[in-house]
This record gives sequence, structure tokens and C-alpha cells, in this order.
Amino acid sequence: MPEIHLIKLEELHEHEETDPSHLKELTQQIAADKVLKHPIVVDEKTNIILDGEHRFNALKSLACKRIPAIYVDYSSPNIVVQTWRNNYNLTKRDVVEAALSGKRFPPKTTCHMIKNSETLSHISSIEKRVDIPLEILKSELTLKPIKRIKAAMSVELADVLPAYTQFLKTKVVDTPLIVERKTGVLLHGYEAFHALDLLSAEKAPTFKVNLKELEIKAPYMENFSKERIIEAGIKGPKLPPKSFTFLAEPVKINVPLERLMAKKRQSRKVLKVYNSTLELLYEGWPTPLVKLNSLSSASRSVWAKLECYNPFSNSVKDRIGWAMIKEAMENEGLKAALYEATSTNTGIALTSIANILGVETRLYIPKTIQ
Repeated sequence: MPEIHLIKLEELHEHEETDPSHLKELTQQIAADKVLKHPIVVDEKTNIILDGEHRFNALKSLACKRIPAIYVDYSSPNIVVQTWRNNYNLTKRDVVEAALSGKRFPPKTTCHMIKNSETLSHISSIEKRVDIPLEILKSELTLKPIKRIKAAMSVELADVLPAYTQFLKTKVVDTPLIVERKTGVLLHGYEAFHALDLLSAEKAPTFKVNLKELEIKAPYMENFSKERIIEAGIKGPKLPPKSFTFLAEPVKINVPLERLMAKKRQSRKVLKVYNSTLELLYEGWPTPLVKLNSLSSASRSVWAKLECYNPFSNSVKDRIGWAMIKEAMENEGLKAALYEATSTNTGIALTSIANILGVETRLYIPKTIQ
């Protein structure tokens, strides 16, 4: 299915006028629904609206800043322009000139069709229902410090890794976070949020909304309320993964990853000072890399990760141990003692961190470990 992109209204071009009576009726309906049910269709090269100009103008009058849209390649032979009017002969070039020159056609002039196998259908056939809340479309996309975003829900690492891999590969963050305006509690985009955190990003692309204006769905939770989300984000414990949602379909944005990272590159000569070994652990990330020139070539770079910089177990298990304890603290599950079945490095990390926090540790080690 086509991806849904949230595009700024100011970046789009109209190629025909709207019908005032239909526009008024549609605007009233969208305002009453508090959602836009279907996206518009836009040419990916010129940002010309091919279908949905009444929706576009309705959102403008409702003070929206963005609109959900499906991008298509207008130059593709699979897209055909026809007309609703008799004795009219239109070409795609005519449509482009009308949009870019500002000399628009009268209402209901063009009729864009799309080929699907051997069938020719109206282009609106690709506009799946999305039900995007106007609260999101009215919000400015801002870059919010990650430390000020409060997670109300846990997430499985397996769900985070695809987003982490994609952001790292494309150097683009295409998923917005949606947070409650007053509290900063995260409502949508948990996988992206944790992926950015793993990437040591400083900021995240964020829409701020009023939770009262949203319809939240929580099919697996009993006695659910919006207040529980805020309480979980501010006080804890966190709700289980996928406890709630409010977007029918995922939406895409386009923010370069580099804009979200810390801008200042620390000088190699700057002395790094940490207040504790625990701070050394999490403030020293990411673990340093060093290039192995003897194993590298013109077509291959080989790097070694200096796990000795992890102060407790001299391994990646330090980060695993800290993540486990940190999650337990956030969920108010860490009390007087910590119990864990382990072999070597993870146990060393857990014991060291727990000792710093004043928590007793009891480890269960296999007999085969010497």
C-alpha cells in the first residue's frame, strides 16, 4: 500500500479552482469529525495536487499546517489525465502549467485515472482511509530534546531494531513522535523514540497535541483512561508494549538524522571527567572505535570496538546490565535485592551497578562456570 506523507500545505500547488458550496460543506464536515479521513494525491516531482484540492483548501481554512498525501510519479504512463468537461482536450503538460503559472482550471475540469493491471480507475482508489486527527495537522513539527520526552509505555527491542537500522542506513528519520502538549508524555512513535535514543540522538522530530482532543484505542487494557497514560509517563510504572494507539495508519516525514545529533564535536584534547563509574558507563557511550589499518584496504574498512572502555565487565554486558536495572527502576520494580541467573560478564555488570545503587545482588551461576 502507498505510504502516507505529512506535507506542508505551503509547499503544494493547485491546478484547478474549488467549488465554494462544496468546500464550505466539506470544511464543516471535517471540523465536526476532527479528523481527515483520506489523504490527497500529489506529484512527487512538482508537488502539484492531482486529487484532493477541496480537502487541501478545507484544511487551510481550519488553520492546519500539514496534510496527509500519497506521492506518485506523474510522468508514469500508469497515470492518465482525462476531463469531466465536454470538448476539452487536456495533457499532463497543461496541468503542470496551470499549477505553476497560477492560471488554474475551473472546478471539476481534470479527472486523473490510474492503471492497475488492465483496469483504469479514478486515482482516488489509492487513497486508503487514514483518519489523521486535526490536532496533528495543526501542530508545528519541532525538534524536541529527547531527555524532555516521557515514555508511558514499554517497547520490545525487536520492534525497535528495524527503525534503528533504517535511520542508520538512510540517514533520514521518517517517523514523527507525537507527545502530549503540556506534559511531554509520548503518545505515538515509541519505536522511533527508542531507536533515536540508541543512536545517541539529542533531539527528536515531534508534534505536540492536546490529548483531550484525541480518540485513544486500548483494546487489550481494562479500565483504561487517558489519565493512566499521563500518570505512567510522569510517575510510572510504564504500561505494557502496544497498550494504546490512536493512528489508523503510520505517517511519514523527512528529517535528516544529522539535524537530531549533537552539533558540537568534542575536541580530542578535552579531558573527560565523570562523577562516578556509573556515569562513566552511560555518559561514555557510544563505545570508542579504532580503525585497524593493517586489516583495512581501499575497498574495506575494519574497525575494532574498544569494549575495555566499559568499566565493570569490560564488555557490552555493561550496557545490558544497566538497561535491565534502569528499566526496573523506571517501573518501580527494583527493591532491596536483585536476583539473576547468569554466567560471567552480565553478573559482574549487574553486581557492580547494583552495589553503586545500594541494592543487594544474588546471582545463580551454573556449576560448569569456573
